[in-house]
Amino acid sequence: MAVDYYLYVDTIVLANNPNGYYIMWERCCRNSTVVNIQSPDDTGIAFYCEMPNPAIVNNSARFVNEPFPFMCESQPFVYDFSATDADGDVLTYELVTPYAGFLGFPTNPTPQAIASVLTPWPYPNIQWQVGYSLPNVCNSAVPLTVNGGTGELSVKADNQGIYAIAVVVHEFRGGVEIGLIRREIEFNVIVCNQNAVPQISYSNINSGNPNAGNGVATNNVVNFEIYETDSLCFDLVIKDNDTLTVTYSGDVFSGSGIGAPYATTQNANGTGTIQAGFCWTTSCNHARANPYYVAYRVVDTGCPLPYDRADTVYITVLPIPEVTAPDILCMETVGANGIKLNYASTFTEGRFFKYYVVWRSVAGSAFAAYDTVSSLLSGSYIDSNAPNSLTTDYCYYLVGYNNCNEAGLVSDTLCSVDALVDKTNYLATATVINNEVEIEWEHFADGLNSIFYFQRKAGDDDGYSSYFTLNYPAGDSLIDANVSVNERYYCYKLVNEDFCGRLSPESNEACTILLTGEALPLQNKLNWTAYKEWRGGVSHYEVWKSAGGLSFSMIATLPPSELQYVDIDLSGTAGTYMYYVIAVEDTGSPNATSRSNEIILEQQPSVFIPNSFTPNNDGVNDNWFTVSSFVKDFDLSVFNRWGNLVYRTNSITQKWDGTLDGNKVPDGTYVYLLKYTGFGEASEKTVTGQLNILR
Repeated sequence: MAVDYYLYVDTIVLANNPNGYYIMWERCCRNSTVVNIQSPDDTGIAFYCEMPNPAIVNNSARFVNEPFPFMCESQPFVYDFSATDADGDVLTYELVTPYAGFLGFPTNPTPQAIASVLTPWPYPNIQWQVGYSLPNVCNSAVPLTVNGGTGELSVKADNQGIYAIAVVVHEFRGGVEIGLIRREIEFNVIVCNQNAVPQISYSNINSGNPNAGNGVATNNVVNFEIYETDSLCFDLVIKDNDTLTVTYSGDVFSGSGIGAPYATTQNANGTGTIQAGFCWTTSCNHARANPYYVAYRVVDTGCPLPYDRADTVYITVLPIPEVTAPDILCMETVGANGIKLNYASTFTEGRFFKYYVVWRSVAGSAFAAYDTVSSLLSGSYIDSNAPNSLTTDYCYYLVGYNNCNEAGLVSDTLCSVDALVDKTNYLATATVINNEVEIEWEHFADGLNSIFYFQRKAGDDDGYSSYFTLNYPAGDSLIDANVSVNERYYCYKLVNEDFCGRLSPESNEACTILLTGEALPLQNKLNWTAYKEWRGGVSHYEVWKSAGGLSFSMIATLPPSELQYVDIDLSGTAGTYMYYVIAVEDTGSPNATSRSNEIILEQQPSVFIPNSFTPNNDGVNDNWFTVSSFVKDFDLSVFNRWGNLVYRTNSITQKWDGTLDGNKVPDGTYVYLLKYTGFGEASEKTVTGQLNILR
């Protein structure tokens, strides 16, 4: 493709005019093949020049490069639209809409023919074709843009054709715009199959940093993430058949405003495969929220146009992690004057660890920094200057520091008088819940680093035996499901083994309550075993009852010496009763409770049936009825001597007045038949007998 370039130069002398001069030129019309303008062959073009008062001395900005004639389809394209200014004025750049002017008549394209329409600025803009606009003058996935500070134009045009654009350079002096220069061009997007894209890859990424990222480019952007004091190194590898030139810029290099140490890389050029190495070792002042960037620009010498590709590497530098608090596990004596402090590190990023500072207090004095431990994983520290450690209280805690000398969280504190004396666990309660036993104990500070050995005794068995082992419990309770709480009570004891292998004395005994009972006529008798053993003893027992499936309610409070209760408050309409007992701790801590198993007692049904009555309306024995207790279902029938039914009811409370259909039945002997059931029985009972009616 050939392009002709013509330059016209002349000198014009104008009279001194304090109002300045205005020059303009219009022409109709544009190429009919311009694709981003509506009706291009009916759309004009306008150029103008404003010259201020000659007393204002100012040189116009000059574009550095000539307009480009074409670019390649689907190929990233970068063009330098920058300008220079002889006066040193500040220049900014803007992509603007081209002017259409007032001429739109192809048959009269020259301004002389219609000079009356020539007017000063402003001029009408062109009308964009559907699908095109100033933000996307090429209707491409990667739109055409102009950098406001540098004038760099970039685009990847997706479609062939001729396009019109305009760029303005604004000229500022002392913060005031004093001039501008406008360039409008048409360029052609053509097929350039003969020039391949330079291939860029990243290799030899330092593998010692797991947080660096993988260096995979997405849309020509590569992201890395590192921490302060980390190093990031990689090789930028570019392959192409043409001669290549690589340049770089970024805010990680000397002179960019950040503190040392700085990153290093280099420009490069060559043919075939070239390489540019990058390396940056960060320091403690480099963390920030926004990522740093390194921009590599690769330009080849391909035909018909050089391929200009830019890759940007973003590097996020995170603050160095804080050293987490170690867990102090236990203490043990070393000789006559030494204490060994055992601990477990919880910090996993060893490359950021500097040391632990050991803080010590003696006999209640203020804590002071005492020593350092430089190994993250040593797991122990020996204080050789701790005489009389069982009677003089030596207390310790640890604080970790990272490579930026930042203190981490403080560990827990352990003191010798408490830690070196055998500690006994305390079982706070053993209680029945949903036919299982829950055992709770007072929080044991070193429980996470200890082994709990439980012993159990079931009822009146001979004695305790090892039952199960709980390794490093996180909580303060457990559930024993291997129980039969309605048959026996269960007792437990606990022995603790700390991280140093020392066994504690046996804990107190914790025994559940076993509730039993029997249903006697018109009363339920309850018995239970005593709860033991609480630090404060038992304050009282509570008896709870549910009648006929209703909610439980407390019916009695008994002193700790009372282990039985007789319930005579029994309703004749409910034959099934459920009970449980709660033991409440006395004034000791933590005011615990223990609940027994639940039992069900059933009262037997009973019915009293009179053998005669006198329905003569004298107010004495005029009605016949039964008296029953704890009866659920009821069916009573009366027959005469010939077997005819004269009365029937399903109501326990209904009374018979000796009539049938409103008429008195004859005096005499009748037979009754009663069928009934109790609340706790499925079988039906039948009772028969004679009834005498006397008037």
